[in-house]
Amino acid sequence: MKTRPLYKDMGVVVDGSDHPDMMALDTEGVKDLFRTYGLVLFDGFQTDTKVFQRFTDQFGQYMSNKGGGSVRDIINKDGDGTILSVSYNYNVPKQRTFGLPLHSDRSYVRSCPPLMWFYCVIPAAGDGHTTACDGVRFYEHLSPSTKTLFQQNRIKYIRHYSDNEWKLWCQTDNLGDVQAYCRDNGLSLTIDPDDQSVTTEYATSAIMKTRWGGKDAFVNSILIVLWQEDDLKRTSSLVRLENGSKIPPDVVAELKELATKLTEPIPWTPHSLAMLDNNRMMHGRQPFDDHNREIYVRMCPKIDW
Repeated sequence: MKTRPLYKDMGVVVDGSDHPDMMALDTEGVKDLFRTYGLVLFDGFQTDTKVFQRFTDQFGQYMSNKGGGSVRDIINKDGDGTILSVSYNYNVPKQRTFGLPLHSDRSYVRSCPPLMWFYCVIPAAGDGHTTACDGVRFYEHLSPSTKTLFQQNRIKYIRHYSDNEWKLWCQTDNLGDVQAYCRDNGLSLTIDPDDQSVTTEYATSAIMKTRWGGKDAFVNSILIVLWQEDDLKRTSSLVRLENGSKIPPDVVAELKELATKLTEPIPWTPHSLAMLDNNRMMHGRQPFDDHNREIYVRMCPKIDW
């Protein structure tokens, strides 16, 4: 495989310009790159949605969007239903184009996928790149006091869903199914008997151990949930320390400053793919204006290699 660094301190690019057949790539070599770098960008290959599915099928089984943080359109409805559009089109005439702070998909439930694939069908005409940040480097740059705070205190994600919202979130009309999902995913559940709304809580560490190397990595969804609360003024999605107190303002300021310093864009070109370690890397999105932008995602709930 022809490779080059993506950035000095993050990621690697597999260059397909000389040999554009993705299915000819050595999967064991790809796995080694993933273990080492945590972010692998495949550029210059001849791909489409079918190739994306066939290639990624070689690395594991994939999960639906049940319990996800947003409603996503299913692309491969005739397949296993696990290729999803990241475009936010639900209940709006055009997809929303705001930027997204760093986060780790499903870090707010037990079923946090270790492997995520992104497929760039149409990049935005300007900006709109998916962004990435190595959680190991993020942790290394934290001040000693902030490291101590998150070493000694878990965080808690709190979500509230109305009667209609939990049906979309859990893809069911049955509260018994919601109870089973919460039980399987380590969520505490409270059901309001008056309006049938539900509230979930999930306590976890903001610091993960990397699968390979056992390094401390600051990987979580703190920044995006704080953005939802502070910028979007949403009270239905909150993050707190486990004791219920807010994360101190000086710590929040430090996290935002480090995110700005350490985050890099994934330079999308048409039909490029990215392979991301969701237990080591956080990702986000630049704002954009082009409503034709289209990125697909596929999430692998378990790695056995």
